[in-house]
Amino acid sequence: MDKLQHEFKGILLECTLDGVIKKVIRDDLNLSSIDPVGRPLPGIVTPEYRHNALDFIVTSKQKHIAWDIKLAIYLLGHSELLHFTGISLDDSLWVIGAASPSEALYVLDQLQQLNNEQANQIRELFKEVGATKETDTNTPDEQNQLAEFSLLNNELVNLQRELAKKNAELERLSQIKNQFLGMAAHDLRSPLSNIMSFADFLIEETEGVLSEQHREFLTIIYSSSEYMRTLIEDLLDVSQIESGSLHIKTQKGDLASFVNRVIKANAPLAKRKNINTAFRSDPDCIKVSFDHRRMEQVINNLLSNAIKFSKKGSTIRVMLSGHDDHVVLSVSDEGIGMTPSEVEHLFTPFTKSSRKGTTGEKGTGLGLYIVKRIVDDHQGEINVVSEPGKGTKVSITLPA
Repeated sequence: MDKLQHEFKGILLECTLDGVIKKVIRDDLNLSSIDPVGRPLPGIVTPEYRHNALDFIVTSKQKHIAWDIKLAIYLLGHSELLHFTGISLDDSLWVIGAASPSEALYVLDQLQQLNNEQANQIRELFKEVGATKETDTNTPDEQNQLAEFSLLNNELVNLQRELAKKNAELERLSQIKNQFLGMAAHDLRSPLSNIMSFADFLIEETEGVLSEQHREFLTIIYSSSEYMRTLIEDLLDVSQIESGSLHIKTQKGDLASFVNRVIKANAPLAKRKNINTAFRSDPDCIKVSFDHRRMEQVINNLLSNAIKFSKKGSTIRVMLSGHDDHVVLSVSDEGIGMTPSEVEHLFTPFTKSSRKGTTGEKGTGLGLYIVKRIVDDHQGEINVVSEPGKGTKVSITLPA
C-alpha cells in the first residue's frame, strides 16, 4: 500500500465483513481525531447517510464490490462528503473514501492485485497440502477446487476492472454535461433579462396606447421570460452542485431578522393572490452560522411554492424555533397539498409534477432539489408533511 502515497488522498479502512472498523490504513482527513477503530462504519457517518451506509456494507458483502456510494463522514469540527468504494476479500471489507470516483481507481487496482496475490498464496497452500501426502501431486478434487477458485477469482478481477473503467467514463461524461449546462445557461441569462426588462417597460409605457389584447401579449412575453430565467438560474445551480463547485460560506447572523426580511420581500407576490403571511420566532433573536445568499434562496423557494399552491384568502405561517443544539424553520400553507407519492419524489431533480399552482403557475422541477442540497451542505435536514386538500408543511433543521 506504500504505492498509494502519491496516487490517492482520502481514507482507506480495513473493516470486518459486518462493517466494524478494524484498522485505519490511510488517513489524510484526520479521521483518527474521532477514534474510529472499533466503531461500525455507519457510526462515523452523518444521520442522513446512515441508511446508505448500511446498504453499502450489505452490497459489499453480498456482491463483493460496492462502487461510488456517497457518504458524509464526521470529522473534527465538520463533516466531509466522500465517494466510497467497498471490496470484500476473505474476512475483511476494504473501504476506500475519496473526493471523487477517479481518485479511488488506483486504490481499486491495487486491491485487485492484492486479490491476485491471495490467489497465488492459496495455490501455494494447496501444493503444501499435497506435499505432505504420500504422493507429491494434488488429488483430482484439489485440482478441481483450485481451478474453480482461479476461474472465479479471474472473473471477479475482470469485472472489477471493467466496472472501474465504466465509472471513470461516466464521471468524464458527467463533467462534460455539467460544463455544457453551465455554459448554455450562462449565455442565455443575459438576453432573457433584456427581454424581461423591455417587456416590463412596454407594459408600463403603453397603457392607453396599445389595445388590451396587445398588452396581454406583452404580459405573456414577460411571464414566459421570467419562467425561462428561473429555469436557467436553477440549471446553473444544478451544474454547480453536480460538479462539486457549490461552496457554502457561512457567517454568524440573526436568523429571525433574516427570515423576516425575506418574508417581506415576498409580500408583493403574496398580495397579488390575497394571501396572508404570519411569522413567529421563539425566541426573537436566534444566532446561527449560515450562508446568507444560499439560505435566502432556500426561504424564497419555500415561500414561492407556498404562495403558488395556496388559495386566495388563505394564510402561510412561518415559524422559527431555537433549541439547545439546533433551530427549526417551518413554512406551512393551506394549499392543495400532495399525495405520498408526490412527496417521495419531491427532491428528485428534473421530476415534473402534474400539479400546477392555484392560478396556473408552473415549476421547473429543480427548486426543491437545490434546496435540499443547500440544506445538506449546512449539515441540516429537511422534512415534508403534506396531505391532499389540507396543505403542506416543510421544516428545515439546522445545527446551532
